[in-house]
Amino acid sequence: MRGVESAKAKIILYKCALYSVALFLVGVLQVTFFAKINVLDASPDLLLGAVTTLALYEDSKVSSICGIISGFLYCALGGFAIPFYIVFSFLAAYALWIIRENGLSKRHSSFLIMAILAFGAKALFNVAELSLSAQNFNLIGTLYRIIIPEFISSMLFSPISYMMFFALTRIFYKSNRQRKD
Repeated sequence: MRGVESAKAKIILYKCALYSVALFLVGVLQVTFFAKINVLDASPDLLLGAVTTLALYEDSKVSSICGIISGFLYCALGGFAIPFYIVFSFLAAYALWIIRENGLSKRHSSFLIMAILAFGAKALFNVAELSLSAQNFNLIGTLYRIIIPEFISSMLFSPISYMMFFALTRIFYKSNRQRKD
């Protein structure tokens, strides 16, 4: 029993290490290249798209750990000192995994549903954060100038992180399948 648990723990560690490197690369792309591509004056959130993909194709442990790593990278690379986003990213990964486990299949179309939920939750998180930090908070102006453009931009570019992380999850799926045969 201990040998099986140890092997599973090593696989989780290996997956998280590889996904962490990929998340770092996506985070760097997000704050450099994609920060210059403004759709509706908003930059896309590729890291949340990657976490959504992992919640679709990985187990709860791997997707939750990668959610924490993604939140940390989002704060560190973006210069944010907001630890709440780390918690948000973790909760998003775990909640998306639960949603997938309770009704969504591991298909490309499921990613679209999960991305809408993830970026919608982030929009609510941003509204709450901005309303707490701004002295004169204008909900309509914030939705029009920040929230809706970021949601659209993130949805448009989320297939990039989806394709990258889908390919990575397939590597583990194929190697796991070969071990069973």
